[in-house]
Amino acid sequence: MATSSFDNSSLCSGGGDKAVVLWDVASGQVVRKFRGHAGKVNTVQFNEEATVILSGSIDSSIRCWDCRSRRHDPVQKLEEARDGISSVKVSDHEVLAGSVDGRVRRYDLRMGQLFSDYVGSPITCTCFSRDGQCTLVSSLDSKLRLLDKDTGELLGE
Repeated sequence: MATSSFDNSSLCSGGGDKAVVLWDVASGQVVRKFRGHAGKVNTVQFNEEATVILSGSIDSSIRCWDCRSRRHDPVQKLEEARDGISSVKVSDHEVLAGSVDGRVRRYDLRMGQLFSDYVGSPITCTCFSRDGQCTLVSSLDSKLRLLDKDTGELLGE
């Protein structure tokens, strides 16, 4: 799994070696390796400024890594899922995560709050709408669901 920063200057990748790797696109060189997951890394995502990488793993955790620091441990761990993390997205101060346990979790990092909606089927992908009011969720039952971000109300399927 890999993704690029918004300015395309960096890439981050994750995989079966349980590591998250930060790459410099111009040189093609590895900048840093972050280790700490107990299982395969399924998903990686930069924040908008490319200063933080979020990684989700089959170990049921999300880890937040500071790209600017020399720390080797994550700056934050989110460990509420009961099964592997399949999707992570970040928007401003919110993290949206999908899990094999069938739940979509939204973390408001500024307020320290967790919101969780049960979809009923393992989640394959999540994303925020452009206006930030909704979340779109795909799952293994081959359904796409549009949910109100704040209430979890199903708006469309």
